[in-house]
Amino acid sequence: MIVVSAVCYALGYLAGLAAFGYMARRRGIATTGVWMLMSAGLVGGLAGANLTQLIATGS
Repeated sequence: MIVVSAVCYALGYLAGLAAFGYMARRRGIATTGVWMLMSAGLVGGLAGANLTQLIATGS
C-alpha cells in the first residue's frame, strides 16, 4: 500500500512542477533564479512535511 501512495505523491509533485514550468515559460520568467527558488521551495516543503509527520505520528 505504501508503494501506491508514493507513486501518487510523485505524480502530484511532477504535475505541480510541470504546471509551474509551463506558466514560468509562458510568462517569460523562467530564469535560473526562479528555478533555484522553486527547487529550494520544493526541498524545504518535502523536508517540512516529513518532519511534521515524524513529530505528529512518531514514525
